[in-house]
Amino acid sequence: MFLIDNKLMKRLISVRLCRLIGPLLPAAVAVLALLPVLVVAMSNDPRHWINRMHIAVDSTNYHGTLVRLRQSSSATADAQSETFRIYHRAVDGEVSERLVGMDGDGFEVIRSNSETICVFPERRSVVVEPRANSSKSPLAAGLPAYSETMEGHYTFAVIADERIAGRKAKVLQIAAADEYRYGYRIWLDTKTAMPLKSQLRSSNGQSLLEEVMFAEITLQAEVDPLMVVSAYDISKFDRVMPQANKVVERSAEDISWAAVKLPPGFVLTAVHHETMPDAAEPRLHLVYTDGLASVSVFIDSAEPDQYEGAEVMGATHAFTVMVGGQVVTAIGQVPAETARQIASLMRYQP
Repeated sequence: MFLIDNKLMKRLISVRLCRLIGPLLPAAVAVLALLPVLVVAMSNDPRHWINRMHIAVDSTNYHGTLVRLRQSSSATADAQSETFRIYHRAVDGEVSERLVGMDGDGFEVIRSNSETICVFPERRSVVVEPRANSSKSPLAAGLPAYSETMEGHYTFAVIADERIAGRKAKVLQIAAADEYRYGYRIWLDTKTAMPLKSQLRSSNGQSLLEEVMFAEITLQAEVDPLMVVSAYDISKFDRVMPQANKVVERSAEDISWAAVKLPPGFVLTAVHHETMPDAAEPRLHLVYTDGLASVSVFIDSAEPDQYEGAEVMGATHAFTVMVGGQVVTAIGQVPAETARQIASLMRYQP
């Protein structure tokens, strides 16, 4: 594995800060509504806890301090730690939230049902992007929702009772059944099923890859609307509205590319043609998933100095190969072998 240092990976992995909240919370640090204590406590079925957690991801009012720890891709480098303040407000189906970076130059990411606003105070700039109607809450995007397709590829269990952030918690384990996917551990508040801490772990469960936890959190009936607006006078900042990619949905029958063989459990779930700004030809984007983990495959025209090989950023792996004059890159929060196998076995079949 190599540290990211080439333009291909920078283009595919280093997405704009506006879109980092999903990867920021990869192991489902989300918040559940304040359900009656007896409703949650009656069941020790891990699927019950997963579903309760997922259904209520947008419905709770809270604010707190999040700490993310990400293990380095290099054996000689220290783990990376980041701290954030997060404010989440839900009123009559309208959801708004503000994420504040507490390290370095700082930033704000403010989301509503209609748009995402990124504030960079040091640059005195604001990036504004519309939110698609189909897009999930950024917290829900990283939340492991249960589906039957996961059975046989993951095992589910409530494995312990512990104490986190001063609260009693159930430890929910979603363990990988083989080497092609990662596992998860989530500490759920016993009374409310609120995730207090989450971990992304290696396939065998022995190594910690990423951890996100609330250092402190306050649940309340209502969050002040002033908490979910910028702390800066952004009317005087430079305003940038990036040009959106043109995305056209396709079906598997519409395309001539397919994987000869896939890792167990992975199936094709989405096909898109994406026209990037200033691009002459659209690129093909395929999504493969096992019900929890997903891998994006991008097929595009090769560049003169096209790179082939593996790259890694934290728990995200990518593998790039040349197939029939096209560059094929598989990228996802999966083990390196999963990305390598999917990319290597893509074939053009006219």
